[in-house]
Amino acid sequence: MAYMAALEFSLGEQAYSSGHLASAMTHFQQALQYRADHVPSLVHMSEIYVEEGDGQSALIIARQAVVMSNRQDVRALALLALAQALTGSMTDAKATASEALLKARETGDVSLIDMVEARVSMILR
Repeated sequence: MAYMAALEFSLGEQAYSSGHLASAMTHFQQALQYRADHVPSLVHMSEIYVEEGDGQSALIIARQAVVMSNRQDVRALALLALAQALTGSMTDAKATASEALLKARETGDVSLIDMVEARVSMILR
């Protein structure tokens, strides 16, 4: 089943990068049918909801990703911060954004740090 989740996730990433958000969402949902704990699919689904301005859906999915990753997935934390900001929870958004940035810096991964900084910079101002 993990193989099928990875396959659906890969198809979802391809659709997402081509701008086919509905198709991407379907593939990410299918990946979750094979592995309910597939955090990357949850992260991408939340990202799509953020892009569409659906803060409530983004918040639900991002929270699930954060819980599933035991608050260890930096991308999930960054998206949770964005979803919290979209829904008007700025105090929570600032705390989550700070946590995401701290965890990103702890990895030493420059591209991850840059991505998180770009996503949460407006929240932390």
